[in-house]
Amino acid sequence: MLTKLVCIFFFLLFSWSIHSQDSLSFISEIIEIEASSYSSDTLNLNTNSVLNQLDQSSKGVHQTNGPGLLSTFLIRGLAARHTGIIWNDWSIQSAVNSTYDLSLIPNIFYNMELNMGSSSSGFGNGAFAGVIQLKPNIHAGETFSFSSQLSSIGNSNLASSANFKLKNTNLKFGIESTNQNNHYRYLFNRKERTQENADFENHQSFVDLQHQLNVKNKIGINVWHQLAHRSIAPSKTSSYNNDQQKDKNTRVNFFYQNILNTASHKFSLAYFNENLRYRSNQISESLATSKVYLARQMSRYFFSSNTVLTQIFDLRLDNTEANFFETIRKQENLGFAIHFSKENLWKQINIKSKLRADYNSISSFQLSYNLQLERAFHDKLKLHFNTGRSFQNPSYNDLYWPEGGNPSLKTEVIYDNEIGMEYQVSDFSFITNVFYNYVDNWIQWSPQDNNLWSPSNIAKVNSYGFESLLSFQRSFKKSSISSKLSYSFVRSIILEHKAFDDLIGNQMIYIPNHTINGLINTNFFNFHMEGEFSWIGSRYITRDNLNSLDDYTLINAKFYFENSIEKGSLWQIGTFCKNLMNVDYEVVNFYAMPLRYFGIFVNYKFS
Repeated sequence: MLTKLVCIFFFLLFSWSIHSQDSLSFISEIIEIEASSYSSDTLNLNTNSVLNQLDQSSKGVHQTNGPGLLSTFLIRGLAARHTGIIWNDWSIQSAVNSTYDLSLIPNIFYNMELNMGSSSSGFGNGAFAGVIQLKPNIHAGETFSFSSQLSSIGNSNLASSANFKLKNTNLKFGIESTNQNNHYRYLFNRKERTQENADFENHQSFVDLQHQLNVKNKIGINVWHQLAHRSIAPSKTSSYNNDQQKDKNTRVNFFYQNILNTASHKFSLAYFNENLRYRSNQISESLATSKVYLARQMSRYFFSSNTVLTQIFDLRLDNTEANFFETIRKQENLGFAIHFSKENLWKQINIKSKLRADYNSISSFQLSYNLQLERAFHDKLKLHFNTGRSFQNPSYNDLYWPEGGNPSLKTEVIYDNEIGMEYQVSDFSFITNVFYNYVDNWIQWSPQDNNLWSPSNIAKVNSYGFESLLSFQRSFKKSSISSKLSYSFVRSIILEHKAFDDLIGNQMIYIPNHTINGLINTNFFNFHMEGEFSWIGSRYITRDNLNSLDDYTLINAKFYFENSIEKGSLWQIGTFCKNLMNVDYEVVNFYAMPLRYFGIFVNYKFS
């Protein structure tokens, strides 16, 4: 099978013809897989971390066991495994468990773009509920940046990046070192305690190199290397088990792009080497090494200024060797996609459409598609409609876990629909979206007759709701103010359950019905004040909906001074407070979250 896939790939790769034309202007951008939807969010990290930014999104819920521990993002009432993480157009979700730990993402190298549902279907497997795209944090003209942060719970972060340009070559590289003691205070049985077993270290570096061969041809390479180590803190009711985890990841992406007058062709090769080690007092060592080989050919044709056709052909080879599997686990995936977009198709209606077919050596054939329509009635009002289909293959753990794996699992499938509007007047904007998702073949682990837990396709799930965002921004002579207020309602229920009929109609665990987020930012003569507000409604923690976690409210505050001491430079010096009201809360049952703590930061940029 592998030989056949490789032969087919290279046949298609070299079959596209390139004919130069000299009469029209050149297309100069790096082409990427289009994933944007009309309801996407761009999360700019600035002085906030990746996870802080996700806390302010109305599109989902940030779920974590605490600082330094596993962090994921649940989009619109679905599971963590249903959120795809994309780096340089490649999915970096683990084939072992289908998830990615967001605490491993660097804080300053990338911005995140959050896209909903099948608008991300061009990425294939894993683009289920939506995707988080990691995009280079590029500021025009910036040559050097430095960021540092220190908090009262013993956490520190240092990061620096530099950008060099020499004739036709542009080089950007950076390093980041995170050292977290996580000695935070928390409450248990109304007594204050201090966390002592959640230290986390994360050291990483990245390189982005691009070289313009000539006016039509460009090559580039992206490298992301990471070493992380953490002590996994137990729950409040468990004793310390000396759980330790180490992550060592290297990801390399190479691309060549040929740019013509009415077309652009891009060929990419990538290699991932991902290692995870886990040990405790009971487990001497659990080791998993995944090697992933990827190739993609992508062509974009510009028939006019408002009509674009994109063709994608990609190949992915996953090889995982783990000491808890009986043999090396492999899978091959061959994908082909067509994207089409046209502005003013009919009566000022814009259209975006995607169609993708995947053949996987484990799950066989899958089809993804998406259709987006947008209509602007005038400068103030826009309406959009979005519908499609996406899929999620079972993970290696689901299929092959030694005690309970199920090789006969079916692929999860989602049908999503969304309608929304955007209205803008003066300094105000209002965005609202209504969505409806239907999931078939939901995979769930449950106890069997032999007392072992095993996964099966036992449920059909329906998630629906709406999101609203009100924004305000106004600038004055020497000051400005901006604010956001969002509300989301999510109902994620079990429609059908093959094992327990009494669960039908129940809300999925850890999904709040109601979420409110607020943000206000003011500046006056280079002094900035920022406040964040989050209210998370109660969440069920058992599938019978008899037990739940209480709702909670968090308020964070930040104050900083910004100034240019010399031409082209920008300094930021400030302080922040997390959990200003000293609230005792839990995101995951019995896992401690920090009470109030403080910190300081210094940022510098030179252009």
